[in-house]
Amino acid sequence: MYTLGGFYAYFKLEEDKGVGERSLTNCELLKDVLNIKETVSNFKFIVEPNGKLQTRQMLAILVVATLATGPLYGQDGVLYLYTRLQFNWNEIDFSIFGGYCSVIHTIGNCCVLAIFSKWLQYDDAILGAVASISKICAGIAYIMANTVLWFYISALLDIPVIVAIIASRSIITKLVLEKDLGKITSLFGIAESIGALICAPMYSSIFKATIDTFPGLFYVAGISLSVPAVLIFLWLYTKRKARYPLEV
Repeated sequence: MYTLGGFYAYFKLEEDKGVGERSLTNCELLKDVLNIKETVSNFKFIVEPNGKLQTRQMLAILVVATLATGPLYGQDGVLYLYTRLQFNWNEIDFSIFGGYCSVIHTIGNCCVLAIFSKWLQYDDAILGAVASISKICAGIAYIMANTVLWFYISALLDIPVIVAIIASRSIITKLVLEKDLGKITSLFGIAESIGALICAPMYSSIFKATIDTFPGLFYVAGISLSVPAVLIFLWLYTKRKARYPLEV
């Protein structure tokens, strides 16, 4: 799907050229793509001209993106092995659980966003904090789950987990000017990738080291990463009045 999307964007989406601009040759295009200095300079908008407070908020959101995304990738990498060890599940059992989680997460996230954001008009930072707290509660429930039924029930507490990422994206787009939305979205994606890069091997190492003593310890790692996310979201809520940048 990514490959098809790339081909579609390259061949079908036309890019407006400025007056007098000429098309780049293949060599010039390659140099432009590999121009690291120019790429880095495009992200100067983080520190100018919005001010130190908004810069701190943007950096905090990028940290939250790493903290919220990393445990998702890390947990996915070891969850099948954990359920196989804990409940003697096979591939079919785990697939059923995965389908169950997909359904309740889709429905649950829609309900959470509709209730807290549209109906109650809660700030995005509050949504993120609630989602992170829910992740902590879900981690504790998963650790204590000694039956399949309790494990399924624990997944209900994990419903709003994606809301933290959605809230983070919503906040960070309000911290930049419209012309910088594409750049900040790219940075957000990089932060998410860093979270996956760190947590995937970390969770695997934790599970391997504790498989005979405390195989659910990787849930503790997820809880530990969610605590600072809650604190950051609460801090962002206190600074919500300084969220929108001045037009320049």
